[in-house]
Amino acid sequence: MDVATKELCATCGQSAEYFGCSGCNQSFCNNHIGSHRQELAKELNHVECKYDMLLQEIREPYVEQHSLISKINNWEQHSICFIQQAAETARRELQDLLQKNKDEVITEVHKLTQKLRLAREIDDYSEIDLQKWTDQLNQLKHQLTSPLHIIIATPSINEISVTSLQKGTLVVFILTKDEITC
Repeated sequence: MDVATKELCATCGQSAEYFGCSGCNQSFCNNHIGSHRQELAKELNHVECKYDMLLQEIREPYVEQHSLISKINNWEQHSICFIQQAAETARRELQDLLQKNKDEVITEVHKLTQKLRLAREIDDYSEIDLQKWTDQLNQLKHQLTSPLHIIIATPSINEISVTSLQKGTLVVFILTKDEITC
């Protein structure tokens, strides 16, 4: 920028003592070399701002913005949705099992009540019968308060199962992620 020659100014076109700019290969007069330098300074400021913005991006939580983090976040949301749906299905299945058990107890209580009334009507019962009916009543109370042998199994986030032993039969409900739509 400091080479003095006799050429025309790129800004005003006048001939005078000129300064050649080696960056843009143009010449400028004494009046306009300053404005050219100011333009260069503006451009330098602009470039510095871009560098500062890049540094700011680097300092910000870059990890959170990375596309792989986004994939993990999506997987997390899908898994949460799957787990919520699997839990809701397991709750419904458990409620169905508990209601079925309650209905069975009610049916047995009605049968036992009919036997007791019939025995009273015909006056045909003994201590042995009373003990048997008391035992049956206690069994029904126990069946109602501690229903079934229920096991809640959660082997992974891909499935959840409710397992129940009902009168010697094993009943297993398994919900896999293929059955869930989010």
